[in-house]
Amino acid sequence: MTCPGAELLALADGRMAVARAQEVRAHVRGCAACQQQLAAADAMMAQTASLRAPVDADVEARLWQMLAPEAERASTRARKRAAWRELLGRRVVEVLELAWPQDNESGWRVWLPRAAWTAVLAAILLAVLGPDAVPDEPAVASPAPIVAPDLAATVASERPENAVPSAVSPPRSAFSTTALAPNEPAAPPAATLGDAALVPSVAPRHVRGWHHLVSTTDSPAATPGHALLACGALVDLTEANATLMHNLPTDAEMDLADGRVVVRVPKLPPGGKLVVRTADATVQVKGTAFAVDKRNKDWTTVEVFEGVVQVDAVGRGRETVWVYAGETRRIDSLDAYLRRQIAELDDAVATGRLDVAYEKAQRYLTVAGPDGPDVEDVQLRLGGILSRTGRVAEAARLYRTVADGDGPVYARQNALAVLAVLHRDAERFDAERATWDEYLVRFPDGVFVREALVREVEIGCGRSDGPVEQARRTLAARFGQEPGTVEVLERCRTR
Repeated sequence: MTCPGAELLALADGRMAVARAQEVRAHVRGCAACQQQLAAADAMMAQTASLRAPVDADVEARLWQMLAPEAERASTRARKRAAWRELLGRRVVEVLELAWPQDNESGWRVWLPRAAWTAVLAAILLAVLGPDAVPDEPAVASPAPIVAPDLAATVASERPENAVPSAVSPPRSAFSTTALAPNEPAAPPAATLGDAALVPSVAPRHVRGWHHLVSTTDSPAATPGHALLACGALVDLTEANATLMHNLPTDAEMDLADGRVVVRVPKLPPGGKLVVRTADATVQVKGTAFAVDKRNKDWTTVEVFEGVVQVDAVGRGRETVWVYAGETRRIDSLDAYLRRQIAELDDAVATGRLDVAYEKAQRYLTVAGPDGPDVEDVQLRLGGILSRTGRVAEAARLYRTVADGDGPVYARQNALAVLAVLHRDAERFDAERATWDEYLVRFPDGVFVREALVREVEIGCGRSDGPVEQARRTLAARFGQEPGTVEVLERCRTR
């Protein structure tokens, strides 16, 4: 083959195809001239290797800090000019002719309205374009910013790409940060993501509104209301009241008390996750862009811009929800969820859908737990559903549980009274009488005292033993004037 000539540069640089490189090297081994040229090419590539090395991440981040403001201003001017062109289109001359028509009229009565029209158009122009409509003056150029020698001391901050459109995408910083409130002492220097063992667990810090994450030097380039976490996640805290609980390269956790937080998370390594918690839900991701809104006391809203987000509602047994890109899901608070379950339970009972009512009652008790609100009320409802569907033994056990528990007094009274009624309906009169005796001992001033005394007298009707006679005297003394009491006493008097 002929001498490859300029191809030797591609061979030395490693950019030649494998098959062609084998042919060229076979030729070089037998050609002294090509051997000298290849040696010279190898030496040149070795000398220029440092020039072709990629820019270090921290240098790239600092360059972005210097260039981002001007890039954003240029993007803003471009958007405003585009809006002006959209407003007027190509009919600028026609609009101006409305103010200054071509006619021969003159006098102040003519030019004064035209001047007013021109002022209105100028006002519209300034409102649309703003101050940036005026071209930048070619005055004395400001000196270029000087890059500090200690680049690792400053942390670059990203703009939330899903919040404000930008003409330039900033580089992703490779440094972790710590949360600082205004005028708070600086934290120890952050370590790079490569030194995972050196990144400490950040103590809980409070961040709200203007609070933001800054570097140890409190760089003015840090964006107010934005936080760059150690895992590379960019957090928009402008409308949030949040506390950063963990800030590690593979594990970040934040508690959102109220407000709205927007998060963009890079792809995290295996086992890594970012968690945002509210009073209603736990939002967990491994790499996506999403927003969590907790501005309503009754729910949390999760909106996903990219990827998929796992949402676990607060409450034992509540289902896990997966929210995908373009979706918005509302997660009810535990209190709102339980209120809805009770409303649906009562509606199902009223309409005779006892199977649905049973499912709603069981769901409520599972989610609320043994110490949840209104648990005894739902247990009483469930006992009624069980007894109406023929599961009397289960209903009796449930009523006994409520009666012997430490719930509200009214719930324990209701449970014991209904348990006595179950024994009556099953014609277990001895068990009924024992239950009413227990009621009178435990609740001597309870709401069912009259019913208990009446049943004591009716069960022992015609007998003169001590307990029956005592119930008869008590009933006459306390309720003798009430309708029906005299009739019971007459019917069941001692013979």
